[in-house]
Amino acid sequence: MNHTVHLRIPAEPMYISVVRLTASSLASSLGFDIEEVEDIRVCVSEACNNVMDRLEDISLRFGVEENALTIDVDGFSSPSSEQGKLGYLIMSSLMDVVQETEQGIHMIKAKE
Repeated sequence: MNHTVHLRIPAEPMYISVVRLTASSLASSLGFDIEEVEDIRVCVSEACNNVMDRLEDISLRFGVEENALTIDVDGFSSPSSEQGKLGYLIMSSLMDVVQETEQGIHMIKAKE
C-alpha cells in the first residue's frame, strides 16, 4: 500500500487543526500508538508554523506506506528565530528522518 494525500490550506492559524487532524487520522490508520500520533501532530504543526508568515497557502503531502508515514511541507526554510530553532529541534527529535529539500522539508516516521 502506497498512497499520497495532498493537502493545501490557507496560511492561517485556524487551518492548522485541519493539518493536525489529517496527520493524526493517517497515523492512527497505520497503527501508530497514541504517543507517536501526538509526536507526528506536533511536528506537522511546527513545520506549518515555519511557513505561515511567508506564504499565502501551505502545501503538504502525506505519503502513506505500509510501515511509515512521510510528510512533506513546501516552503519550509532554515529557522532563524529561537522559537523556530526550537521547533526544528523538536521535529528532529520526534521524527525518524527530517531533511530540508529544495521544496521545503521532508519528514518520516516509521512504525517499529
